[in-house]
Amino acid sequence: MKLKTIHIIVIIAIIIAAPTLWTIGQQLNLQIFPSPPGVTPGTVVVNKSLKFAVVDKYAGSGIASAVVAVYEGSTLLESITTDSDGTKTTSFTYPSDKQLNVKVTKTNSKCWYKVTVPRMTKEDAESATVNPVQLHFFSICSITDKVTTGAGSDVADGGTYNKTLSGSIVTFSYSMFVGTDNTGYLASEDPVQNMRWDPVVYVILSGTNYENIVSTGLQTYYEKGTSYFGATTLTETDITKYKVGNTYVYQGTAAISFTLDLSGYSGDAATCQIYLKVYSDPAYHLAKGSYGPDNVELSESTILLKD
Repeated sequence: MKLKTIHIIVIIAIIIAAPTLWTIGQQLNLQIFPSPPGVTPGTVVVNKSLKFAVVDKYAGSGIASAVVAVYEGSTLLESITTDSDGTKTTSFTYPSDKQLNVKVTKTNSKCWYKVTVPRMTKEDAESATVNPVQLHFFSICSITDKVTTGAGSDVADGGTYNKTLSGSIVTFSYSMFVGTDNTGYLASEDPVQNMRWDPVVYVILSGTNYENIVSTGLQTYYEKGTSYFGATTLTETDITKYKVGNTYVYQGTAAISFTLDLSGYSGDAATCQIYLKVYSDPAYHLAKGSYGPDNVELSESTILLKD
């Protein structure tokens, strides 16, 4: 297709004007680009410090003294600590559309976020000195647990199950209860360790003749060393107690069940240990032998197995 005279004139005008437009954009700390799919029309690219606001998703308040670590991929760029209102501004500037990994930690509350540095409206870009980013966080729950048999009998931590007295096949229910309103959990993914951060119930058989016990009912099973592991991954809302007004959105209760066939087992030196661990991943445990570098144990019960 041949270029018409008007086309040539327009192209020359753009070339002449380009340096001026670039200078203006740099002076305003913004660049005017068409908005790609998923980006709000009319917004512009900026290169500003980020003002993080760490807000409790369930309690609704800003979280003070939370450590916000900013990563590019798995490389730590900087780490800041939120003020009393839950906000803090980065030392470095970050251009819009840049992909960041952000880890927030406060004692045993931890979460990873994938953050795309936002664009701003032209008006905000011209007037604001920082680019705001809000992160929904949480206060970690405390858990009370209980083990019961299919017959409805409670088994205390450190208690005994005797197959001769109670049957060779038993189904245990492991129940978990969150103690405080508006506490819970948020699942995420650790890009540094390449693992999930989920709440996971692990059931471990170990001790003399544990290999003669058959366990079923959990999501996954595997053997490591001298123990046999079963694991079931919970959802974040399973261990979240969230109340809006007088209505509970999440009840803060969860339970998993598994069955042990003790028909081939003899002796009194095998144990069944049950753990609820957060920031954990069964696949990582299988590969690395660790529940995760950041794992936290929320509950535990041990059952002694006797014939």
